Amino acid sequence: YQFLTTKPTVYLVNMSERDFIRQKNKWLPKIKEWVDANGGGPIIPYSAAFEMEYQECGDSEEDKKAYLEKTGAKKSMIDKIIKTGYDYLDLIHFFTCGPDE
Repeated sequence: YQFLTTKPTVYLVNMSERDFIRQKNKWLPKIKEWVDANGGGPIIPYSAAFEMEYQECGDSEEDKKAYLEKTGAKKSMIDKIIKTGYDYLDLIHFFTCGPDE
């Protein structure tokens, strides 16, 4: 059985855009200490404000790259959040082709 209460926890830490870009936050060490003392789990720092602006660049990889260069950020965390969520929930995705059955 895969009960919800037995699922591992993934901690998403929403930071200010400034802290995310600098990759520094005074609370992260304390959060990590608490997480480690309470069962552990991955901690993913991100900035919702940054991610919103990044997604507004649309599908253009050039625009997204220009935004990363302009802000000085290294990358968006959305892919890591999604992949970690899938991994920790034991989810998979697959693609099918051909006519519907």
